[in-house]
Amino acid sequence: MSKTFIKFLLLAVIVVSGTKMATEKFIETELRRIPPPVGFIRELNKTENYKIFLLETTFKEGLTYGDFILLKKIIQCESSWRQFNKDGSVIISSGNIGLAQINKFAHEKTYTAMGLDVKNPYDNLKFAVFLYKTQGTKPWLKWSGHCWNKP
Repeated sequence: MSKTFIKFLLLAVIVVSGTKMATEKFIETELRRIPPPVGFIRELNKTENYKIFLLETTFKEGLTYGDFILLKKIIQCESSWRQFNKDGSVIISSGNIGLAQINKFAHEKTYTAMGLDVKNPYDNLKFAVFLYKTQGTKPWLKWSGHCWNKP
């Protein structure tokens, strides 16, 4: 297993666990502590995959780790990281769709013009990052700010 892949896995663990210590120095220090890989590494669950995708998308858009942490809190409050109901249908509540509870009435023209389908969890996260980058926390503040906007 390459050192780059191990770095990625370590970053994934950091993201999933929610620690705020994702610095290059921290990763390098932790890499020295990792024993050589042996056996099977478990597959990530949906929520872990969503968080890693959110981190990657946040960084691709030029945002910071702090922005990622805030977006992660918002999504936790909005949907508890759930995109689908038990029957497999997409969670839609009062016109708010999926993981980031994207409001169809307010944003459908924009996400459609961007070629995104917010019923797809990864497009939902992409659009959430776009909203955050262009509007900050405003789209979520009124509805879930009491949950994630704590001192």
